[in-house]
Amino acid sequence: MIGNAKTKTINILTALLLLTAISLYPVTIAMAAKSGSITGQIVDSETGNPIIGASVYIKDTRMGAASDLDGNFIVKLVPPGTYILAVSSIGYAGITIEQVVVEEDTPTALNCTLDPKNIMGKKIVVTATALKNTEANLLRQRQKSPTISDAISSEAISKSGSGDAAEAMTRVTGASVVGGKYVFVRGLGGRYSNARLNGTAIPNADPDNQAVQMDLFPTGLLDNVTVEKTFTPDKPGNFSGGSVDLQTRDMPEALSLSFSSSLKYNSITTGESDFLSSSRGSLDWLGYDNGYRSLPGELLDSKATQNRPRTGTLEEGQASDEIMKAFSSDMAPTRRRAPLGQSYAFSFGNSYLLGEQPLGILASLTYSHSYSYYNDGTVSRYVLFDQNAPFLDVEYSMPDEKGKEEVLWGGLFHSSYVFHPHHKISTQFVYNRQGENEVRYIVGEDNGSTNGMYQTRSIIYAEQYVQSLQVDGDHYFKPFRLDWKASFSKSNRNEPDVRYFSNAFVLHPILDEISGDTLGYDTSYYMSSTGGTYHPVHFFREIDEKNNEFQLNLSVPLMKRYGRELKLSTGTSILATDRINSERRFEIDFNEPVYYDGNPDNFVDADVMGIDWDHSRMLIDAEIDSVLQYIIDSLEVFPGFWFYDTVGVDTIQWDTLTADTSYRFAYYKWIDESSLTKGNNNYTGEQDIFALYWMVEAPITSRMNFVGGTRMENTDMTIKSAVIAEDEGLIDATDWLPSASLTYLLKPDMNLRLAYGRTLARPTMKEKSRSISYEFMQGLVFNGNPDLKRTLINNYDIRWEWFPNPGELLAISGYYKRFKDPIERALWGNNNDIIYLNVDRAQVIGAEFELRKGLGCLWSKLDDFKFEGNLTLTHSKITIPETEMANRLYFDSLASNTRPLQGQSPYIINVGLSYENFKSKTAASLLFNVFGRRLSEVSRGGMPDIYEKPRPMLDFTFSKGIISGLQFKLAAKNLLDEKVSKVIDYKGTEYIFREYSSGRSISVGLSYKI
Repeated sequence: MIGNAKTKTINILTALLLLTAISLYPVTIAMAAKSGSITGQIVDSETGNPIIGASVYIKDTRMGAASDLDGNFIVKLVPPGTYILAVSSIGYAGITIEQVVVEEDTPTALNCTLDPKNIMGKKIVVTATALKNTEANLLRQRQKSPTISDAISSEAISKSGSGDAAEAMTRVTGASVVGGKYVFVRGLGGRYSNARLNGTAIPNADPDNQAVQMDLFPTGLLDNVTVEKTFTPDKPGNFSGGSVDLQTRDMPEALSLSFSSSLKYNSITTGESDFLSSSRGSLDWLGYDNGYRSLPGELLDSKATQNRPRTGTLEEGQASDEIMKAFSSDMAPTRRRAPLGQSYAFSFGNSYLLGEQPLGILASLTYSHSYSYYNDGTVSRYVLFDQNAPFLDVEYSMPDEKGKEEVLWGGLFHSSYVFHPHHKISTQFVYNRQGENEVRYIVGEDNGSTNGMYQTRSIIYAEQYVQSLQVDGDHYFKPFRLDWKASFSKSNRNEPDVRYFSNAFVLHPILDEISGDTLGYDTSYYMSSTGGTYHPVHFFREIDEKNNEFQLNLSVPLMKRYGRELKLSTGTSILATDRINSERRFEIDFNEPVYYDGNPDNFVDADVMGIDWDHSRMLIDAEIDSVLQYIIDSLEVFPGFWFYDTVGVDTIQWDTLTADTSYRFAYYKWIDESSLTKGNNNYTGEQDIFALYWMVEAPITSRMNFVGGTRMENTDMTIKSAVIAEDEGLIDATDWLPSASLTYLLKPDMNLRLAYGRTLARPTMKEKSRSISYEFMQGLVFNGNPDLKRTLINNYDIRWEWFPNPGELLAISGYYKRFKDPIERALWGNNNDIIYLNVDRAQVIGAEFELRKGLGCLWSKLDDFKFEGNLTLTHSKITIPETEMANRLYFDSLASNTRPLQGQSPYIINVGLSYENFKSKTAASLLFNVFGRRLSEVSRGGMPDIYEKPRPMLDFTFSKGIISGLQFKLAAKNLLDEKVSKVIDYKGTEYIFREYSSGRSISVGLSYKI
């Protein structure tokens, strides 16, 4: 019923969107038929900076406009025809653009450059060409940028078929994506990158990672993604690998309306009748839990479970019984058929004249519902007891199965008003929501603790959202340029009723009495009385994080040198982050082994485990002999749950038995919040970062430009545990972060760049807390470390880049980084405990090679083909700490005292071949990506380290315009279908730590734009 309601709702929404598009289409055509428009941007030909207040007018008419703060202009209400456009500005040579064709159904887009050398009496005449290649536009911005940066445009994102920002980032030079969510730049871990949305920090509610989950941002909301790899003082200093800025869609120049939809098939998921799932709520399809998984009302008062008695009166026993049965009894996964994945996107935008100035509005909405599954997984753990052991002892190696259902949707509303050519105000609201229902089942032989068979089930539903309200202003008070930005962002992650159920079982052969042959097996299922992993668990966690940020920047040109401005900039920013982490964990505890029927859903079922407490109370009040008989009957009828007097059944004084007699509740002694999470896992964190910066941009010679300065960042972090009165997890530090870069113009289309910058990386609040929590899906125990220190990094970069033609690039880069107190994720013991630790020092050295080239230079018939490729090579080295080294030497006397940095990929390769023909409206691309074998987990307990093996990815995309505005798209992903594999190498043998497949996927879709 729920699935039918969801399908009907989606069908209704789709129909309404299509009807809206159809109804607006005649209006759109009528409006466009009346007039056209000319839009574009005017920039300085040498610096690439926008020119403010440039004059744009159509010759022999009274139509014209002035460029705004971003150099943008729009001439509206232009009748269709061919015109001559004149562009001029004080201090620049004016230009005349001929053959400017204005059509009825589309704005004419022009980008203009003005020469800062004012040649008296001379004007340049050019022929107009419409702007078509936004990737080329990004390369032009990159050429003029003061930093070493890379970017991917919405055009390239569309060609790659990427559905979210994480997928799109795999195409950026030096970037790799871990777990489908987290972006590593230049092979460095997620903590060495920061993520921003339109220049402001993105709050992160992920409990286990420093990096922001990039899969939360649908590509339909993005205009481009820029990665700055060198530091300038006007940007936050908490990165080393790269600073990722997600830029949402910009204002349209004219009315735009678009709708798209697609269906996705996965080779090992779609149609699978045994897809692993769980009971779902009616609003799961929207990424909301409808209350089905909420904390039971009996437990909303925390006192309800504090100090639950192991012994007590019948009333207390009845209360414990009611609390236990208030939880959901659905502890086992369910099976169902996995449907096709689906996605939808809708957007509307327009520009209006409010008074004499333009007001732009953009609204968009995206929705996707996807499924993933594998049943060929393996998860293993190993033990190394003897330094001379020729092999690792297997603690367990079990088949692993997991199903995941994911909903992702997002909305964007953006408005921008240029109330004066020199003043602009913009507002933007972004909301993204994700719901994940993840179910895992592992069963197999356990050589470690049970010496038998072991099975475990995990059911995790997580809903999370990120929302951001941004207001920014841009003002020009000649000669001063002032801009400001206020951002109010929030993220929330809610994990209601995570369920974990594990048990052991033994197979008893049933033998034929005559032949002695095995006829089958009788299975007994049981739980140990010790070890928390053998107790049924209900877990509730919620994380709230808020970011309030304000930025103010002021720049002033001091003078002109060599035709360019000597500019001084200064500014300040305040970022206040608040986090609340609340957890409650409940276990059904018992004091001796428990046997049950093997169905987890029946474990606490009222018909199996219940006691008629009212009846027993009545018997006590009425007749003592009946109580004794009831106890005996209970042992037979309710073998799982019974009670007896604290002094023992043999010594009961039946003549004194009353309703006030104290009873002990056997097997299920009490249900209580685990001591692991009663206090330390509930904490609040505050982090305030105050920054000031000074920066200068100075032309040293006609070919050399300098950008440098310093940034002061003061960090004040405080974490308060629920059980410890004093503050802990403290950071109170002021860091000075200098930066300097030189750009030398070897030729008009060729740069040589040198850069230095000092940056830092901070631990997360969870890492600095005293948290101890069991990570269900990983099967590991997390341990916080209040003694963690921040990391300081010195970064050195060099890049040579050549832009031979629009959209083409050849670049070679080198970088070297020195880390002080780098933070690493390590495993203790037999690779079962996670902890984050500082090591003393680390070094990273690497090189990047990038090529984007049209193939028409080889053969004219290849004009529509383009090759793109990039290669990142990195070598990292850490001096192993003494305690870790001692463990390594114990098991291996020849062990090296250095190793790679955790998370570091030695190489990353991206190769792509694309085809695009504007006349036939056809485009196709073949894309290949692979990363090198990287250190996944550092082992501190003497076990060998865990590495993630390379996983080559091959994707194909195709699109074809059918009729005006209608386009067909096809994308085939992961065509090689290599397994995700983490392994341990020991004495020439490779041991699987975890491995699984993800399957090949094919999606088809239609999009319509007017």
